[in-house]
Amino acid sequence: MRPKVALVLLRLWLGVWFVLAGYPKLSKEYFATSEGNPGLKTSPAYKKSLECMLTNFAEKGAMDLYRPFLKNVVLRNVKIFAALTAFGEVAAGVALIGGLLTHFASLAIVVMCGNYFLATYNFGGASQTANVACVAIALALVVGAAGQYAGLDALGGGGKKGAAAPPKKGSG
Repeated sequence: MRPKVALVLLRLWLGVWFVLAGYPKLSKEYFATSEGNPGLKTSPAYKKSLECMLTNFAEKGAMDLYRPFLKNVVLRNVKIFAALTAFGEVAAGVALIGGLLTHFASLAIVVMCGNYFLATYNFGGASQTANVACVAIALALVVGAAGQYAGLDALGGGGKKGAAAPPKKGSG
């Protein structure tokens, strides 16, 4: 019973962490229209801040093998990556809090934090530790089928099939 409770607590903690990280990056005009087209937006301040951070990462922080990706792909498409980051963090966080599509949300966090780790590799310290911890927790949620416990995955089978099936009464 205790491992299940621990998985739920880790899932909730990681979900809240990512919602709190992503939400401020969204603009107040979340469902505002852009040139007549409805769409989701990230904060203009966040886009500018992200571009400055990524430039710093590309020049000083990134692992050598990751630097070309930052310079040639991410920095050239900072608007897209700003939206992917903000909405990805919020969506993954909300999914984890609800225990919905826990495997998918956890794997998305592994990808995000893996990229954050590679981008800040040479800065060391706290950023590396936090990213590695988030990757480890997300992987534990995948392996432990955490959405099956006090989560919506248990209703629709979005988690690991059979992992959380309680023993049948009268057996064993």
